[in-house]
Amino acid sequence: MAMDITTQAANKRRLHNKLAWHVALVMAVSVNADAATSEIKVSAGADITFTERKYDDGTTLEALTYELSPTVAYTVDGNKLDLAFVVSHTQLGSDDQSVIDNQHYTDFSASLIAEPLHWWKVTLSANRNYRTTNPFDNALGGRYFNTDSLSEITTYQAGTEFILNNRSVVGTLGARYGETNSDLIKGTQSFFTNFDNKSVAAYLQLAAPGAQGVFWAVSANQAYIQREAYSDYESVSAAAQFSAPLYQQLFMRVQGSHEKYDVDGINANFGGLQYRDQTSYGAGLEWRRSAKKFIAVTYNSADRAGLEDRESYVGVDLAWAFSERTSVAADYGKRFYGTAKSLTIRHENRSLTSSIGHKEDISTFSRLGVEQDIAVYVCPIDAAGVFDCNRAEGDYVPLPGEFLINTIDNIAEVNEEVRFNKRTFANFAWDVTAKSNLGLGLNHSETLYLETNRLRETDSANLFWRYRLNKSSNINASLTWRDDQGEGGILEGESISLAVGHTRQLGRHLDFAVNYRFLDRTADNAFYSLRENKLSVAITYQF
Repeated sequence: MAMDITTQAANKRRLHNKLAWHVALVMAVSVNADAATSEIKVSAGADITFTERKYDDGTTLEALTYELSPTVAYTVDGNKLDLAFVVSHTQLGSDDQSVIDNQHYTDFSASLIAEPLHWWKVTLSANRNYRTTNPFDNALGGRYFNTDSLSEITTYQAGTEFILNNRSVVGTLGARYGETNSDLIKGTQSFFTNFDNKSVAAYLQLAAPGAQGVFWAVSANQAYIQREAYSDYESVSAAAQFSAPLYQQLFMRVQGSHEKYDVDGINANFGGLQYRDQTSYGAGLEWRRSAKKFIAVTYNSADRAGLEDRESYVGVDLAWAFSERTSVAADYGKRFYGTAKSLTIRHENRSLTSSIGHKEDISTFSRLGVEQDIAVYVCPIDAAGVFDCNRAEGDYVPLPGEFLINTIDNIAEVNEEVRFNKRTFANFAWDVTAKSNLGLGLNHSETLYLETNRLRETDSANLFWRYRLNKSSNINASLTWRDDQGEGGILEGESISLAVGHTRQLGRHLDFAVNYRFLDRTADNAFYSLRENKLSVAITYQF
């Protein structure tokens, strides 16, 4: 049976390789149809690392490893088309073949955004990366010794969007198709971590931003996921609101919403959350100064499937832009699982970018990347880490060949189980001086895996500092802490790591880097408790 699963995974990998290159070819051919400027960067890197790892069970590992990684990055910036494509092939080796024996990996990322007409947008994307299946192993980093949890994640997405923008109504109508494939490269094969899922989604958003003194908005979202390892998943949601003036800035608001989450077949108990269908409506007062400055308090009645009596509650909806750089948005009410709340705070000044928030939602691994937090760093497409990035200012829209990240991100477990996420986070990027940059990320998350009744609670923090010695030399340091607790078989433990590094440009085309990292990890399983010292030296040549 193991051979059958392995053979199937290899066949799927070959199929996805072909699909990836077809997507890249389509993107490249499309460039010829648009007058655009393009840039191509080719580099080759070599990294030698000495690792010393000691486990609590007495096992010791010492290895000298090497990494060779040629990389090609191609970007196009056009009037009606933007394209970014990067591919990197990594070859790993070691003086101890029991540690690493001729391993190689190919990462790629490609995105295309075309606007044939000012009201029509088309997007294509393809990505592949390698990451730990179990979030607890993420602290180890790299691909060398994660022998029990390394997966190859490949995603493809295609979407189209129609944009309406006139004096009375603004909005979007769109649809997306996606595929997410996970192959367990190392570890015990399982349908929980090996999956090939397909999803479709449609969405509608319309709003009248104050024409004739009336504000209204409607939205609808539908998603369907065909899951290989589980039964199929579908979510539907819709909401509408109408605000009419009563006196000066005082409005009357009427609103309604509906949401439904469906899982067919067995294991569909949603972890005891059996009431997954709710319809609510209500009315109240709203104080509104503009489309971006309002607060509403409403009295609502909710009809939840499975409950005989309707439930009444008070809801609060707040959106207030104090300036172009500072805004607050919050929401409080009821959803099918009970009390629901959300918060987003954004503040910027000349040297600081910050985002603070709280989110709650039902999701799957395939859909976690659809909505991202407000980012505080912008990075080139070939960036190796946050040290290669700069602080993002304003509502920054990435240029072709750029992407946005935060100081800290919630690391998700790789499986396609439906999960209920609650997360509170804070991200800060501070330009202390013209030469020094400081970043801080804080995160608390609770994830309930609804089809296996498992709970994971994670607290994490990341602090990093970068100092520019001169035009060609930087030093950097980071301190990372993570604590995992849970129920239902979740691996519990705590890890802390300290890293320091130095980068220097030796010539016009040659870069040099030396890095050291210490990791201390404790777990309720002695096999996962360890201390690790890692020293690496790397050179990169830009052709």
